[in-house]
Amino acid sequence: ASTGSVGGIQTFYNVDIASPVDVESGQTTPSGTTHAAPSVTTTVANTMLVTAHTFSSSRTWTPPAGMTESFDARSIAGNNAAGQSIEGNRQVQAAAGATGAKTANAGGNADVGNTHILALRPALRIPLPAGTVQNDVMIAAIGVQPNTAVITPPTGWTLVNRIDNASATANSLAVYRKTAGAAEPSSYVWAISGVSYFVGGIQTFSGVDTTTPVDVQNGQTTAITLTHATPSVVTTVANTMVVTAHTFASSRTWTPPAGMTESFDVASPAPSNANGQSLEGARVAQAAAGVTGAKTATVGGNADRGATHILALRPSSTSINIARPATAVENDFMIAAIGVTPSSVTITPPSGWTLLRRTDNAGGVSNSLAVYTKAAVAGELLSYYWTFSAAATAVGGIQAFAGVDASNPID
Repeated sequence: ASTGSVGGIQTFYNVDIASPVDVESGQTTPSGTTHAAPSVTTTVANTMLVTAHTFSSSRTWTPPAGMTESFDARSIAGNNAAGQSIEGNRQVQAAAGATGAKTANAGGNADVGNTHILALRPALRIPLPAGTVQNDVMIAAIGVQPNTAVITPPTGWTLVNRIDNASATANSLAVYRKTAGAAEPSSYVWAISGVSYFVGGIQTFSGVDTTTPVDVQNGQTTAITLTHATPSVVTTVANTMVVTAHTFASSRTWTPPAGMTESFDVASPAPSNANGQSLEGARVAQAAAGVTGAKTATVGGNADRGATHILALRPSSTSINIARPATAVENDFMIAAIGVTPSSVTITPPSGWTLLRRTDNAGGVSNSLAVYTKAAVAGELLSYYWTFSAAATAVGGIQAFAGVDASNPID
């Protein structure tokens, strides 16, 4: 029974889907060309303010100051005193507090209307690292402020450790792990409540023992300083991957520990800012079992309190992950060679690979050489896993060749 109807939709990501609306309100507006949404008071930082303004004429809107217009619709084309018009807008509010009234202006004649405002509660969305494949082990680090914030991980992620620094400028570091499946999503959302600032990152590793991925781990709080050290841990096996995370209660840029490679360096709000939270993740391979030593990262700007964590990933003894040559394309012919000891283990190749020949040397320290072939197709994986029936020491590599007779490749 409408004499004029209009509508629009705005879509937002990084929203806490368990409790999306932090605060909301609405009101009627008297006859006029300016129509204000009421002020509300947000309870968390980094909310997305969303407004809607409508009145009883088909007119074009000018959005509130500082807001971006998402839609502007009229039930009658052009400008007309009859019908209905509506506008939707958005704006990020960095700090918790009053939003102030949001006033939109409608061109043309004055008329009565209605307005609404809400603030969307943020969540932490972290993308899947590029190149992650099935059976890779992912390590996620989340930095939050204050230390009382509640963190709910996505399905399938297991908490390794959480370090809470309850001193002034309280903040926390939480570390999680997950073994990648065959069809991982493009990103993961951590729901976080009671938070002022939050940051996160993921590192992905291949060749990890998926049954017992973490060999050893520990974390600690850090005092007011520019240098933040992890505790030292003692690895129990050779060829571990040492993985660290450092966070503190300011938005600054990190310098990784000596000898380590930085995987991510994030901050909220954008650095440099004495407020907020920043986080760094780093990695280094350790060949021999033993003491790692403390891993100290340095942050620029003001000193503040934080938390650090270190873990060592246990290498897999029942599988090997081999990278596909970067230049391999569809219809190239690939040759994989696997060397393994002892010779008694059964080798299971990845799907699509065909055994060409296996040679077993049973004398002395027994070992084997297995050679496999595969014609590359569109959408080949970045790497492939060969698995073994028992613990083994293995090495391998892949060569790729173009211009090979596809019907009879082996002369």
